[in-house]
Amino acid sequence: MGTKEVVQTTFETTTGVELPVVSVKDIAKIMKSSKYIPTQSLSKMDIEKINKYSEQMKKGKWDWSKSKIIVDENNAIMDGHHRVIAAEKARKKIPDSSKTIYNKKTERPSYDWSGELKD
Repeated sequence: MGTKEVVQTTFETTTGVELPVVSVKDIAKIMKSSKYIPTQSLSKMDIEKINKYSEQMKKGKWDWSKSKIIVDENNAIMDGHHRVIAAEKARKKIPDSSKTIYNKKTERPSYDWSGELKD
């Protein structure tokens, strides 16, 4: 069985320090200050996909018209977790035209990922 090379991309913190995104703990750090609320388990997040999307967004190569994000009235993510995390990582605003707001609170449970930040 071959080994898979891990591509370590980085995200810039509010202090200007770039950190590699290589674990679910790093994703939790990114989302800690986000206005969006996850409704999926952190263990379901695909780090490789987030890094790929984020790099495309940073380079201006992401086509938001083909990938709507769905959130409820409280910004709980109903569809698009990987895209939201990638946009947060790339420090890109999700265009309003690429966001559908469900006009009532989702019945999906929200997840507090901050538990991943405890050592």
